[in-house]
Amino acid sequence: MTGTMHTLLRLVLADFTERVRRYSFFVTMLAGIYLGYAVNAGYITLVLGDYRGEYNSAWIGTMVALSSAVFISMVGFYIVKNSISRDRTTRVGQILAATPIGKFTYLLAKVASNFLVLSAIVAIEVGAALIFQILGNEGAGVDLFALLLPFTLITLPALALVSGLAVLFESIRALAGGFGNVMYFFLVMALLTIPVAAGVTELDFLFIAGVERSMHDGARAAYPEFKGGFALHAGPRDMGRKTTDLKTFVWDGIDWTGPMVAQRFSWYLVALLLTLLAVPFFDRFDEASAWGMRRRRRRPETAGAADWLAPPPERRNLADRFVTTLTGIPLSSRFGRMLVAELRLMLKGVHILWYLVAVGFIIAGLASPVNVASRELLAFTWIWPVLLWSKMGMREAYYGTAQLIFSAPRIRARQMFAVWGAGAIVAMVTGSGVALNLALSGWWGVFFGMAVGMLFIPALALTFGVWSTTSKLFEAVYVIWWYIGPMNHIPTLDFTGGSSTPESVVVYILLTVACIALGYVGRRRQMSG
Repeated sequence: MTGTMHTLLRLVLADFTERVRRYSFFVTMLAGIYLGYAVNAGYITLVLGDYRGEYNSAWIGTMVALSSAVFISMVGFYIVKNSISRDRTTRVGQILAATPIGKFTYLLAKVASNFLVLSAIVAIEVGAALIFQILGNEGAGVDLFALLLPFTLITLPALALVSGLAVLFESIRALAGGFGNVMYFFLVMALLTIPVAAGVTELDFLFIAGVERSMHDGARAAYPEFKGGFALHAGPRDMGRKTTDLKTFVWDGIDWTGPMVAQRFSWYLVALLLTLLAVPFFDRFDEASAWGMRRRRRRPETAGAADWLAPPPERRNLADRFVTTLTGIPLSSRFGRMLVAELRLMLKGVHILWYLVAVGFIIAGLASPVNVASRELLAFTWIWPVLLWSKMGMREAYYGTAQLIFSAPRIRARQMFAVWGAGAIVAMVTGSGVALNLALSGWWGVFFGMAVGMLFIPALALTFGVWSTTSKLFEAVYVIWWYIGPMNHIPTLDFTGGSSTPESVVVYILLTVACIALGYVGRRRQMSG
């Protein structure tokens, strides 16, 4: 037992030390610093209708702890969901597989390492809460215990759950890639909303219902006429009304009971159970397994670049037949041939069911009422190709074909615009039903906003792919942006044009240009490297 614990601690320390040296960890720290700044600048506020608590240690600690938990539960998964895949790619996993280290020990070490990485963000938020307490204190001095307790009982248990889910998703073949990244977002949104709405507090992993109940009791004690309300705002400081215009009351924090503390610490047990659940799915870097063989076939080391670029002779899918027809058209333009090639790469391997659903979206976009088609339906239509867009700009680095492709003369701009054009074609075709509906109905303002969105989405995907060399960054940012903006009809964040204003359309035009410029700079950096 002692030897196992020693091995586990060494694995955790080695993995955490390796991660903190990465560029991605630096970006993670910057994100944590910005979140702390947003709290201190008043961009993140916790209000109860027309009321709020005084900015004492308990209120500030709970507000920052809750906002950190929400942020990490949505974004932290994508930050840490790469530990196993990195060991697989760097071949460190194969070395570990030759040692007596068991599956459970290895996976538990990854969960613990994930937890430490996410805890580093929380450490920054603790400092931000302390600064906020010193600068904006409305109570009687700093109470470190009241300030730190919410982080201990609200934020850290949520980190354990996210860490366990990241390892579980990486261990299951179907969830290890982009599909799992998208599915996690819907899972965490369900965990954030359904338990609170249904009153199932046992599944409330952020303890939102408990915080709300305690704060409501404090507000009613000071103001019997209090009618309720609970909102964690993230946005401009004057969103709704200034917090200084709200009525205040003294709230001394949650009265934690034994069962409540036990319920919070039970999430560590859930993380442990998720680790156990991942064990039978984890292949322990067995290259002879079905997943290992599949990944080896995809690796450029096992086949030449020409073999990888060539379509398989057997079982050609709908995309292969479609693009083969396109390539049969005599194209005198080199850019045209490259555009077709990039479109072929983007659609390669797509199942016929994907096309059937896409056709369904096109028909529904044309047949639905124009107000429904331009909002909810278009938003759902443009979440469907997210896994196609997320591969833009990163294939060359992932498959090791950069030297082959970038050795051609005058290739940088031509190839980049071909990738962008292929992504725009996917957006245009999938959204064609809605676009035609808007044109027939004379909704030209929304039509123009949608056209800008067709260009912005692939530009964003291309830039993220070039600079991150992974698909995960776009999948995470796009899905969250899609939910906050188009799905909630926030004009400034609605890149589909359904709820946008003329001003926001201009902003997205500028963002598209900026993305293309950044992508070009990134390509130049890749080629010079």
